[in-house]
Amino acid sequence: MSIKKVITGSLIITAGLFSGRIFGYIRDLLIAKSYGIGEISDKIVLLMSFPDFINNLLSTSALGVLIIPLLQKSKFHNEIINSFYFSILKISIVFIFITTGLAFMLYENYFALILVLSLISTIPNLFNVVLSSYLNFKSHFLWPSFGTLFFLIPILIAILFKFNLFLISASIILGSFIRLFPNLIASSKFGLKINIYKLVNNKVYVPKYKDILVAILSSGIFLILPIIDKIFASLIDNGSASLMSFSEKIIMIPVSLVITPMTISNFPRISKLIFKSENKVVKSYINLNYLIILALSLSVVIVLYFLNDLIVRILFGFVSLSAHNLNDISIYLNAFLVYVFFSGLNLMNYNLLYAKNHLNFVLKLSSALVIFKIILNILAVNLFSSSLLIVYSTSFMALLQFIVSYIYLLKRKSSSNEAYSII
Repeated sequence: MSIKKVITGSLIITAGLFSGRIFGYIRDLLIAKSYGIGEISDKIVLLMSFPDFINNLLSTSALGVLIIPLLQKSKFHNEIINSFYFSILKISIVFIFITTGLAFMLYENYFALILVLSLISTIPNLFNVVLSSYLNFKSHFLWPSFGTLFFLIPILIAILFKFNLFLISASIILGSFIRLFPNLIASSKFGLKINIYKLVNNKVYVPKYKDILVAILSSGIFLILPIIDKIFASLIDNGSASLMSFSEKIIMIPVSLVITPMTISNFPRISKLIFKSENKVVKSYINLNYLIILALSLSVVIVLYFLNDLIVRILFGFVSLSAHNLNDISIYLNAFLVYVFFSGLNLMNYNLLYAKNHLNFVLKLSSALVIFKIILNILAVNLFSSSLLIVYSTSFMALLQFIVSYIYLLKRKSSSNEAYSII
């Protein structure tokens, strides 16, 4: 992939992610305007978060690190894509049962049943994740990047007209199918033939469940932390999950616009350069990316810190929220700033780890961080009854994640003379 394609890909991803974040922000505005901040708004937030528990585990970023290198090394693209879908589908069924049990353990039966209904949306999403990895491999970022926008359209309609929770759950399922079809069409134009009715020829390629689980748990497990945080927050006070979601939407707009696109579009190029052992190019290319991400992250944090109250008033001040609610959103926003600063740097570190196939280390790191985070959340709920402490612990975990991965990469460089370096 040339630099020109990387830049083009970054711009497309930026436009797609930003539009998705804007629609996500509009969705939260509609929730705040229609339901305020309280029990109902929390239930709607949870209704959209529970499918994301599985969607984030089985995300494109989690599985792409396994699929894209295989596509680069093999000509059997149809076999690889079809095999992955069937294997991931089987794994996802286990996650669906686990999430179903979690819903009935934490919430009353009627709401738990509605939560479980929304999990149907994960099935087409799995297919979409595999196709998105294939399209990213083909440097076709358009439809995968705009997937969230398509997904949110029926949900926005359901909230706008104040549909009940059951119909909002149905709109989530509908949105998942709407998001899938553009990727199906785009993949078929590249010659990909999808066969979802029978297993492919096992003599060509069969993905190992161990490899898939390692990829999922090494990358996707850290992506479920926002969902875990909202679940814990919902156990403290009515409105806590909503406050967390609303402040999160504010920080994700600049992150999606200026930080995340570069790291996503760069992974195929980094993976290819390292695979070809182009050491000098890899070193200079990665150092340049670190400098750019560092500058962008610092700029975003400075703007969010000094214009905090103004940003909150502009984005949420016209939906009839009280001054107290707006102040709470500002406080939660400040608590996320350390997380914002390290988000791009952590993605860059993980790109290097994935490209060099250090999945076992990422698995150990991610698992340890998630376990530690859950312990911190339990303490925040049971000892302090503070959802704000949950947000602060999220920022702390981002810092810890960067330090550990940074040290590991430095040690790998010094011990094995790796081609890249960290600034």
